[in-house]
Amino acid sequence: MHTLFVPAHGPRRLPDGSWLFRLWTTRRKPAVLVIEAPCPQEIPMKACGGGWREARTAPMPAGALYRIRLGDELLADPASAHQPQGIDGPSMTDDPAAFIWTDSGFGAVAMPHAVIYEIHTGTFTPEGTLDAAAGRLPRIAELGVTAVELMPLTETTGRWNWGYDGVFPYSIHHRAGGPDALRRFVDTAHGLGLSVYGDVVLNHLGPEGNNLPKFGPYLSRRHHTPWGACPSFDGASAQAVRRYFLDCCLRLMAHFHMDGLRLDATPYVQDDSAEHILAALTRETQVLAAASGRRLHIMAESTRNEIHLTTPRSAGGYGMAAQWSDDFHHAVHARLTGESCGYYAAFHTAQNPAKPAQTPPAAGQQSKEAQKRCPPAAAVSPVDALAEIFVRGWFRQGQLCPWRKQPFGDQPRGLQPSQVIVYLQNHDVTGNRPSGERLHALTCPAARRMAAAALLLSPFVPLIFMGEEYDDPAPFHFFVDHSPELNRQVAQGRRREAAAFGWMPCATAPEPHSPAAFENSRLSWHLQDTRYHATVRDLYRRCIRLRQTLPSLDSPSFETLYVSRPHPQVICTGRTDPARIYSSWLLLNCGPQAATFSIDAATAPLARQQAWSQALCTADRRWHSPHTQEDEADLPHRFAAGTHIPVTLPPWCALLLA
Repeated sequence: MHTLFVPAHGPRRLPDGSWLFRLWTTRRKPAVLVIEAPCPQEIPMKACGGGWREARTAPMPAGALYRIRLGDELLADPASAHQPQGIDGPSMTDDPAAFIWTDSGFGAVAMPHAVIYEIHTGTFTPEGTLDAAAGRLPRIAELGVTAVELMPLTETTGRWNWGYDGVFPYSIHHRAGGPDALRRFVDTAHGLGLSVYGDVVLNHLGPEGNNLPKFGPYLSRRHHTPWGACPSFDGASAQAVRRYFLDCCLRLMAHFHMDGLRLDATPYVQDDSAEHILAALTRETQVLAAASGRRLHIMAESTRNEIHLTTPRSAGGYGMAAQWSDDFHHAVHARLTGESCGYYAAFHTAQNPAKPAQTPPAAGQQSKEAQKRCPPAAAVSPVDALAEIFVRGWFRQGQLCPWRKQPFGDQPRGLQPSQVIVYLQNHDVTGNRPSGERLHALTCPAARRMAAAALLLSPFVPLIFMGEEYDDPAPFHFFVDHSPELNRQVAQGRRREAAAFGWMPCATAPEPHSPAAFENSRLSWHLQDTRYHATVRDLYRRCIRLRQTLPSLDSPSFETLYVSRPHPQVICTGRTDPARIYSSWLLLNCGPQAATFSIDAATAPLARQQAWSQALCTADRRWHSPHTQEDEADLPHRFAAGTHIPVTLPPWCALLLA
């Protein structure tokens, strides 16, 4: 499929084995291609108009090391596919046609059937490489997951990074293994039936090692983000800059066979052009998909509930496949933990009903000042909010947000459940906590089981953060490795952000640049098959299996979804298949007390079905933690429509009837 797409920037191998190197620069300086290995030589780059320069070499193998001399400065190629010695070393040529793929029969799963698993390559395995990660993929496939999503892999400064500080957008990080390692990972994933999505940053470049401004106006003087200048998608030289970033994205799908992209923080991708760069990317992705006969997905990470992102292009939207939505997470997290600072203020509860007794109140807990700033009157019950999310897709639809101090969110007109990606944990909501605690440090096992069922049996596209499926105890910290001065500034900035959010300082949390922040974030794979962790994994696998096999859960649509509230802390979501032949009910007790109600009141919207049987109950003894005392479920295995006999759901219990 690589022949269907040829990037405008950078080197490419020609049919006769020679190489054509293309560079765009507005600098009025001579440009020289400097080949350092295997055969050192210098070739002047000829001007071709519009700022483009070209140089052609004699036939040579892929893997040549080179730089570009612009005036008196020797620089890596801005379109470098690989920086094998890091950001300060030479670039390396890469030939996509040389890799032998074995995935010709693979087809990505459609979004309504997707279950996504988010991975940070460096901490996913002890080795921290793509090849090592590929070796773990069979365990992910066994879980029932349909797609893995890789956090950004572009070259960054230092030894460790989340990936969002990339400075060579075309490169695949040398510590992860480089371009062919990514191809091997994708090929392995496809062989296991797993799609692969890449996380792409289009809103800024990293604060150190960025050479793009030395070549031309790649960065905007008008548009800025909290992390630096936005690329100049609408400036005087926008055509070449837009092509640079569009090709950077398209090549991941064409040259690396990725099945789609997750676009980071799309509200900060600023562009005043007639066609926004995100709309252009979606349009060109659809062209590539049609030409290659593949299903390709573009997904946005938006914190603002923006309906135009997923509205079809024919109706004036961008036509993306789906978007991340925080509302589900915020509502569930606020209910489980009682936290009310920062963005949890909109889903406030007065106490922490699901917090484990052994958890100390210091690390990551909100300050008294934050509680005063966010009184309960400023927010809504998280259970009420969650019920609204099940009905509409997201909660914030123009209401005032206490955290933002302004209204936000669109009416979700035309939105479908398969266009909403939800989660209990991800790299942001976990790693941006001062101590990087996962949910297991903040809640009791019963609450986590109920939340997992709510996620995986919801009508939305669920995302699992690596290790969540077996309650890995490792935290996920924020970590970077910049110069000493920038490291100091980042640490200070993180402390200011935590204080503004309302978190209490945590003296035991490692600084972002310390080796401990990175090393402590590695998963503990050896725990997966131990008693408690294996039980959690089995619950996740069971929920995913039910999601994929029950006809009523297989084709999510708001038109065939019903919500009832038979008790203040209970949400009942009813689902039917498109033909309305099969139905199911997910009953969620979102509270620390048992809830008693009539099954007839809960299932009234679908009372025409004669009976339902238990498909899953998270309060069953088989799911219990061996280290806790929990209420055991005492529920009938079959429920008839019209039954007025009271049913009691144990605390923090999810019951699926089908």
